[in-house]
Amino acid sequence: MALFCFQALCNELIDRGVTKISVEVWHKAHAEKAPDLKSSQRRDARQALQDKELVVIDRGIVWVNRDLKDKIEPFDKCVF
Repeated sequence: MALFCFQALCNELIDRGVTKISVEVWHKAHAEKAPDLKSSQRRDARQALQDKELVVIDRGIVWVNRDLKDKIEPFDKCVF
């Protein structure tokens, strides 16, 4: 589940040509990418990415934690 969540974030960042987006945009993109999941499952997946410090959220903005690039090497083409 966290993979869809991370992909949704990466896709939005790439599509917009930015490194940070609002949390609301991420939530919407994640819901569109994983419509079969319950909102609680999507929330848990987003929280798992935060707990593993793969993404950072501050003041309603989310971005990929570039300090942990080694942890997300399989996905590095999407945001690095």
